[in-house]
Amino acid sequence: MTDRSDDMDVLAPLAWGLAPTGASERLRERILASTGAEGRYGVFADRMARLFDLPLAKARDLMRDLERGVAWNATPIPGFEMIKIDTGPRCQGAMTMLARLQPGTVFPAHRHVGEETSFVLEGGFVDSHGVAVGRGGELFKPEGTHHGFVVDLDGVCLAAAVAFGGIAIEP
Repeated sequence: MTDRSDDMDVLAPLAWGLAPTGASERLRERILASTGAEGRYGVFADRMARLFDLPLAKARDLMRDLERGVAWNATPIPGFEMIKIDTGPRCQGAMTMLARLQPGTVFPAHRHVGEETSFVLEGGFVDSHGVAVGRGGELFKPEGTHHGFVVDLDGVCLAAAVAFGGIAIEP
């Protein structure tokens, strides 16, 4: 097993080597960005840029803000707070957020009106189908799927989500 510094020693020259092969400048920039990620969440800036259709610089700022502390908004679900994210045009009309869920929070059963992608930045949860998602993990739910989930007991769960069409809480 290699440590992170060994991985970065390999990635940086790879990124610089992409330019002559015709790889996009954006791809090269993203690889280079991952080699110098800032803070606990900086490593996820590239993933947040793609999820929310943001420029990489804006996604980096979002991860820095999350690291420094942000003002969360309460929701009707106990233990669940969120921040709405302003996104790029690909996410227009979607429900886009960063979510903070306290340990043990039960998110009720719901149906996905459209497709949803969730990405975990910290902590984790288990959905009602037994799928466990932890830090760096992603969960995709197609339109029409049903589930609920419970946040792990050992810590807060921070996640990013893009839900086209939103969700419908089930009785």
